[in-house]
Amino acid sequence: MSADDIARGLAVRGLARASASTRLLAASGTPVCAYNASSAATWFPLATIPLPAGSVQPDSVLELAGLIMFGFPNFSGRSWRIRVGGQNVAQSSPVATIGGQEFLQRLHVSPDLKSMSVLNPNVGGQVSPSDGQGAPFRAQTLQPVTLPVDLSIDQTMVFETRPVNGDAVTLQGFTLRNFVLPAVANYAPPRALAVWGNSLAAGTGDGAVAGGWVTRLLRADAGRPVFNGGVGGETARQIVDRLVADRVRGRYWTAILDLARNDVGQPTMTADVMAEIDRTKATLAPGVRLIAATCTPATNEPSSSANGMQIAAFNAALAARGDVLVLDTFAALVNQPDGTISEDRMADAVHWSAAGHALVQSAASSLLAGYGL
Repeated sequence: MSADDIARGLAVRGLARASASTRLLAASGTPVCAYNASSAATWFPLATIPLPAGSVQPDSVLELAGLIMFGFPNFSGRSWRIRVGGQNVAQSSPVATIGGQEFLQRLHVSPDLKSMSVLNPNVGGQVSPSDGQGAPFRAQTLQPVTLPVDLSIDQTMVFETRPVNGDAVTLQGFTLRNFVLPAVANYAPPRALAVWGNSLAAGTGDGAVAGGWVTRLLRADAGRPVFNGGVGGETARQIVDRLVADRVRGRYWTAILDLARNDVGQPTMTADVMAEIDRTKATLAPGVRLIAATCTPATNEPSSSANGMQIAAFNAALAARGDVLVLDTFAALVNQPDGTISEDRMADAVHWSAAGHALVQSAASSLLAGYGL
């Protein structure tokens, strides 16, 4: 597979539209076999690949590809796994009788080389619909997993298999490549939108629509790519840490930040959140628009309370910036004389109800339309 081939494949997945720089780290075309006459399960290494410090580039993709053949007479030695730094990055235990299996596993290496992300470490591990017939395996639910593997130091990648009952397993050959994605002009589909925030962005409280106002925004504007980066409980710094680490949506997609709620009560709340807005601005590619949301009060935070005054000060400072667009969730929701939100718009003390999320979606849609975004 050429560098152009992999670049096209990555482009389909929304990762790149330019050739990737390719480095071949290891390859073997010599079959290596493991045999076990016992019924006791024993792991045998078929390939051991050194990964010296500096051999893998930061913010890159590792790709291990190859072909494994399963021998006779019982075809019961079908388990295999790939490990790096003691962590399973791929594994397979198919039940149906099969004579061979190709594998292709990609791992994203973090910018600091301290971890790797894999979409699904379980390869073909589901029971076949027709056990013993060689029928296709059921599709697995894809779950992204982050593995704590430090590639800034010497590591080893090991391909292991576990034959039993007189079976033989052969690794026919493999390649290990490192793809480095270059900086490109535009990773974003037209009008792509990424919302970064806490539980309010995640949709907590909306009992009618999972994902709350962000999902409602997606439904109201069919065809717009919308990413919900809401994670409950996070502070402004934690939210922007995730944005900065995302080299696609965190750089090239129009960004909406809902940062402040979990910083309320901290003495330096306004300064802290403003610093994170500045950090986001420095991360976004030139020309990418940034929208920041105001902060809304909890039910026990009237405008006369310490937290209520802090929220008002933050919202005023945000409006005074002039260098970001403002999604005014406070104006969309606050409707009580004491500066709080009525019960019908709140699911609990902090989170908005379905009615509240609908109001925020409406405000967001109007803002985006008003600026042609």
